[in-house]
Amino acid sequence: MSYKNFFVNFNDYLGGGETLLLRLVDAFTTDGVEVITSHDSYIKRELDYKQNKNIKCHSYNESYNYSYMNFRERSNLLSWLDPIFSPKSHQQNIVTFCMRDLHIVSDYVKKRGLKKTRVTHLLLHPLDHLYLGQTILNKLTSMIFNRSYFSENQNIALNFKILNQLAESGSLIPMNFNTLKRVNFDTGINLKHEDIIPLPFYEHFEMDFKMPSSSDYRENISIVWLGRIVDFKIPAIKAMIDFVSSQSGFTFDIIGYGNESVIAKYISKSKAHDKVKILGKINLPDLKKILSKYDVGYAMGTSMAELTVCGLPTIVALASPDFRSFDDPLCAGLVFEQKAGNVGDNLYCLPLYEQKNPSIDNAMNLIKKNPEECLLKSLSHLESNFSLTENICKYKKVIELPKAVFFKDISIPYASCFRKMLYKTYSLL
Repeated sequence: MSYKNFFVNFNDYLGGGETLLLRLVDAFTTDGVEVITSHDSYIKRELDYKQNKNIKCHSYNESYNYSYMNFRERSNLLSWLDPIFSPKSHQQNIVTFCMRDLHIVSDYVKKRGLKKTRVTHLLLHPLDHLYLGQTILNKLTSMIFNRSYFSENQNIALNFKILNQLAESGSLIPMNFNTLKRVNFDTGINLKHEDIIPLPFYEHFEMDFKMPSSSDYRENISIVWLGRIVDFKIPAIKAMIDFVSSQSGFTFDIIGYGNESVIAKYISKSKAHDKVKILGKINLPDLKKILSKYDVGYAMGTSMAELTVCGLPTIVALASPDFRSFDDPLCAGLVFEQKAGNVGDNLYCLPLYEQKNPSIDNAMNLIKKNPEECLLKSLSHLESNFSLTENICKYKKVIELPKAVFFKDISIPYASCFRKMLYKTYSLL
């Protein structure tokens, strides 16, 4: 009996996990692949555009937040999945991209008594394993004190139990060094360095850009941010505004969308109001041409790679897990200085060890001293760590080889009525 590949990702926005799914779909197309997503998702729009007969896209038109569903709503979702996962002619390789979707899949596999289902979970966030780990009080306290608290021990224990069963089947994949260290520390699951598969992005590009030289970086240096303007990225954007405010000869443009009003307000109160601009969302086909006008890139996630392959020496921005602004303009260093697969998420490992993160000023001085060397080293780093072909092959190998998992002794919790009310009213939880 043959195995069929299913990718489950209900997120309706565009992020690293959604980009990864679409790249994996392309790699599995010849084998046949089915995608399960939400009705208004970026994933569905992209797959509809492709119109590939070897790709089936199933989109759910109701809420997909499983913990906030009642019994009837969960039953409806699982019944909707029945004809998709029908085991009459095949068994399943199922891939999930976040803990919420793994809850749905594990509950389905357990309740339907599927004996030969193979599930692979991709750890794409350093705190994915703490999903639903915050009480209402934790949430409120975090908002007041700008620190994350996780004391919903029953839910955390459930996550650990599910992940441990996948680890035993060899189908748990951390995306980088920081994620591996944080998961190992919190759960005790013994993931190894060789289990890391960084996000597949980089294929050797023709260098059709002008190679930078130090003479171009003596004055009037233009910096560009690329990425969404969301809570955990906003402190990094503010840090660069602070840097530009304190230095002469720099300008900073922000390409991205989200909470522009927060940044606009911050710019208006800074000394850099005439040196910082928000460009908002731009058309992807125009991106390369627009980026060619800048000297230095600034981003986190796969956007750091996008900037680098467009010929920009790039500073890696720091994600802020508590959404707290930095006391000083800090960063994660340059692209080539990152550990395996790291994309600016160093601060998520603070409970493990204090890391000395460099200042933006130090990173900028390295670029000014030898921009060509910084760019070439960064391109080499992308090629050896974020290889599209090599990393996709690694994913395929893991997805197609794990043992079946039965998800023993798990029970997905229902959110309390009060928590549901807050979620629906304020989107707080």
